[in-house]
Amino acid sequence: MLHNYLKTAFRTITRQKGYSLINIMGLSVGLTVSLLILLWVQDEMKMDQFHEDGERVLRILSNLDNGDAGIITWQNAPYPLVEYLPENYPEIEEIGAYDPTNKKQFKVGDREYLEDGIFATPGFFNVLSFPFLQGEKGNVFKEPNAVVVSAELAAKLFGNDWQDRSVGKAISINGWDYKVTGIFANVSKHSSLEFDFVLNLDEQHHPDSNTYPWGNFDSRILFKLKKGTSADELALKITGAVQKNNEFAEGTKLVIQPFQRMYLHGQFENGKEAGGRIEYVRLFGLAALFLLLIACINFMNLATARASRRAKEVGVRKTVGAGRGALVAQFMTEASVITFISIIAAVLLGELLLPYFKEVSGKELTFEYAGMGFWMLIGGVGITTALLAGSYPAFFLSSFRITNVLKGKLSINFGGSTFRKGLVVFQFVLSALLVVCALVVQNQVQFIKGKHLGLDKENVFYFRTPPGAADNLETFKSELLRTPGIQDLTFSSSNPLSVGAQTGDPKWEGMAPDGGLLFSVLVSDHNFLKTMNISLAKGRDFSPLLSTDTMSYLINETAVKAMKLEEPIGKRLDFWGTGGPIVGVVQDFHIGSLHETIGPLIIANMPDETDLTMLRIDPNRTEEIIAASQSIFEKNSKGHPFRYDFLDDRFFQMYRSEQRTGKLSSWFALVAMFISCLGLLGLSAFIAEQKTKEIGIRKVLGASIANIVSMLSFNFIKLVGISLLIALPLGWYLMNGWLENFAYRMELGWWIFALAGGMAIIVAVLTVGVQSGKAALANPVESLRSE
Repeated sequence: MLHNYLKTAFRTITRQKGYSLINIMGLSVGLTVSLLILLWVQDEMKMDQFHEDGERVLRILSNLDNGDAGIITWQNAPYPLVEYLPENYPEIEEIGAYDPTNKKQFKVGDREYLEDGIFATPGFFNVLSFPFLQGEKGNVFKEPNAVVVSAELAAKLFGNDWQDRSVGKAISINGWDYKVTGIFANVSKHSSLEFDFVLNLDEQHHPDSNTYPWGNFDSRILFKLKKGTSADELALKITGAVQKNNEFAEGTKLVIQPFQRMYLHGQFENGKEAGGRIEYVRLFGLAALFLLLIACINFMNLATARASRRAKEVGVRKTVGAGRGALVAQFMTEASVITFISIIAAVLLGELLLPYFKEVSGKELTFEYAGMGFWMLIGGVGITTALLAGSYPAFFLSSFRITNVLKGKLSINFGGSTFRKGLVVFQFVLSALLVVCALVVQNQVQFIKGKHLGLDKENVFYFRTPPGAADNLETFKSELLRTPGIQDLTFSSSNPLSVGAQTGDPKWEGMAPDGGLLFSVLVSDHNFLKTMNISLAKGRDFSPLLSTDTMSYLINETAVKAMKLEEPIGKRLDFWGTGGPIVGVVQDFHIGSLHETIGPLIIANMPDETDLTMLRIDPNRTEEIIAASQSIFEKNSKGHPFRYDFLDDRFFQMYRSEQRTGKLSSWFALVAMFISCLGLLGLSAFIAEQKTKEIGIRKVLGASIANIVSMLSFNFIKLVGISLLIALPLGWYLMNGWLENFAYRMELGWWIFALAGGMAIIVAVLTVGVQSGKAALANPVESLRSE
């Protein structure tokens, strides 16, 4: 029986080549994009899921009451908690902390490599599952200046026989001597933490945590719960741990989050989990479903529209004894064969598009033919597509009555099929939605690129200040400024558009007892505002002529409001064990993502505590400035590598997710419109074929080509118009919600929806018009010859 079904299915496909090709093209393109998206979604969902006892691993976050700005959630917490929590809460089985670090230069003999790594406490390896290949993970940091490296880095440093001679070997890291005490397996590609070496975090802090200020939130802390312990109950117990140890942390509370949720659910609003990358997973997953639905609707529409061509076949089959179940099986087999062919084409097309998709998505994705997960994905998508595309036509065609069919009373036309009209409307609603999404995302990305940030990010070139220059910054600065094309220079602790240092430690004159705030802290020299073109709102800048200005501070306008100071100039500010007067207020500039509002900022004049050298340069002399800077750097480098960046490039890298979403949404919209137009092309061709004689009679009676094109196109264009009336308000609602994730956003203007609607109507008119025009130009003699 199955053999007969398959033979009939292939005969039908080859007999109706044009419509079969439209179905296969539509399904293939829809399946290709859907498979690529679902491959990405599957990869995202695997992140951080490989750790043993992962459901018992949690991370500590800090909720800080930041006055009018609301509650800010920070992923760091005070380092002393690493000792304090296990001593006071027996529910904690293991605890560890880690901090990211900059690339470091590893050197063994004549081999040199720049590598990414982290600082971590010994407990880090007990909380997370990064297996050790050599060394005892509980003892790797017992010796000073110890380093643990990955198997890949060990192979680079010690060659192919690294397994026999790595542990115990001395290596140089940024010019300092270290000893390899352990080797761990290469970090999984499904780990959100990426590193090739680990240095001892305890060496960065005093071992006696009581000497380290509880006001500094500088460590990312993880712990593992004991079995049978309630995470919710522990969360209630530890929430006030910082307040108990810091009298000025009245508004600070600790919260916990499962580590497995960190990657996808890393965004918090007003102290509560509020999405993150999961929003993109849902968005792309929905787009994959939309594209699949659009392709399946094409199949259903064309199959039911051509039902009159299959009616006699159904009548004859029923006459000779075929039951409805057998007919359903026949038509479902045809749908399955077309789906199978489409999946093969989709996999081939997907392989061709994978390099581009990798570039856009930022992930190394492959079709893992040897993996069960890949075939489960293919099988799931294939079965879903066959059922979606084939079920309605199968039940519709098998429902024909024998008497009506054989007497020729079956009448099926486009105008009389409410369901088919609904499918066309639904198809174009989805397509128009994707077009609206693409336009909004692209315009938001352009808004971000063009927004004035409160400083001038163009033509700013920076690099890490070399160790040899730290003792005499003025000499280093003078040498750089002699380079033609360098217009100005400043030293800073961080990229001013991404200030990471934050503290709740500051106290100021006139501060209310419960007035503690979380401040971002930027350390610089006296030339910072001038170099970055940042304006003063009140007071004065740091002066190189006043030695006391190393104990003075600048704050931003947001800090003035948050501190509730009517006249901030001259008020004393204390933090990190030192203090001095506020001498100026700078106009707000963005110190973080545009997803967030600008927070309170303190700028301290401590050039000896800075890390970066930032140069404003002549853009016409960039290459020679880089070469000269490298030469001066290497005189003072002590073996450190010269690595540089541009401020505007770093800014755009902060919004890679939005840029990728913009590119992908544009492709989704194009594919959706292409598939929808394929369906319109097939339907309009069929309707034109059905009305061949009517068109011939109308032309004989004097109808113009424009009249006939209008007659054939009107119903289709009307349905596209109805779909826009649904899609455009829905698109406004959805994209307005997406834009709420940005504290600074584009204006959602009417022109975006007018453009989306206009594009949909123009494409539909062209698609239907081509087929209608072809029918209108046909010779009426040919169509009426048999009359």
